[in-house]
Amino acid sequence: MDITIYGTGTSGTELIKSVLDTFLNQAGIDFNMKEVNDVNEFMEKKIQSVPAVMVDDSELYVLKQNGKFTESLRNLIQSILKKKDYGTMNKIIVPTDFSDTSMNAFSFANRYAKDVSGMIKVVHVYYPSSADINGNVFVDVGLKNVKQALLDDFVKSVNQDWIGEVMSTSLIDKTFAEGFPVPSIVEVAEKNNASCIIIGTTGEGETFKKIFGSVSTELVKKSTVPVIVVPPEAVYKGFKKILYASQDADLDKRCMDRLCSFSQIHEAELHIVHVAKSDVDSSNFSGSEIESYCDQVEIKVSLVVNDDVEEGLHQYADDKNIDLIVLSSKRRSFIENIFHSSVSKRMAMHTHIPIMVLHDNG
Repeated sequence: MDITIYGTGTSGTELIKSVLDTFLNQAGIDFNMKEVNDVNEFMEKKIQSVPAVMVDDSELYVLKQNGKFTESLRNLIQSILKKKDYGTMNKIIVPTDFSDTSMNAFSFANRYAKDVSGMIKVVHVYYPSSADINGNVFVDVGLKNVKQALLDDFVKSVNQDWIGEVMSTSLIDKTFAEGFPVPSIVEVAEKNNASCIIIGTTGEGETFKKIFGSVSTELVKKSTVPVIVVPPEAVYKGFKKILYASQDADLDKRCMDRLCSFSQIHEAELHIVHVAKSDVDSSNFSGSEIESYCDQVEIKVSLVVNDDVEEGLHQYADDKNIDLIVLSSKRRSFIENIFHSSVSKRMAMHTHIPIMVLHDNG
């Protein structure tokens, strides 16, 4: 990619160069950048206002003044990176139904994205739920347009709020899909080669969940990329202590490479915790073997005896101030218990801790 910056050597021109250099390098995009200060060249390219940016000698972006400079700079970055599908940046999918829990998940994702040099793609799935007496589903165009407008307005308002923080906030893109929520979200994640999906724990309402089941629960079963489920009370403060719920040696081995890599990125302690019931022989749990899987991460291995596996994990997580619990998608009963248990059970499980579910490749 060839980038030419037309300007007069002002601080604004220097900021453009710095911001473009930072984001293009983060995205792993090869580029050549030069600055032109010659007025004759401005005239030759028919550039009537500077600063301006030419991409591949074909697309011209003129940055606005009068209080609109940072807005147009952010739009410039977004446009350039979007042409290259954001390069190698971590693409984080955040489904939203505009509920409070999905908004909290978005806030969580934004803070997380800054830690991993990522960008966020907000996804809303419109399901045409109206049907005639014969069961034929049809699209309510008016409602569909309302949902599309909600998504557009949300992303626009977020970008507007962050205009003055070009370098310190995540880039936000959007996708509006139509169909069943879970398959649509999975398709968006796979199409965009997403690094993860971040979703809140509840959907649009009880009626929706009774008909289709919990979107978050189904998503962790069907997704081929990691899913981070964010409880309503969760606030992202970094993943410095990560708990992995160990199950069996073969499954642990299949997950360990990804766990070690993830822990390294966050410079985190990795707690491998195996919960065994009091009447079950746990002698086959080999802590020393697990510790040998990764020598670049501080690993702490623990055996917890508790007849309630979920309670044992959450008690350990609470005692050790764990920031993230990691499960394999094989542990489906545990996942379902988290989202479908009684109110008293949910309260007992300290639902302020987010949970990441890894797809089992075995």
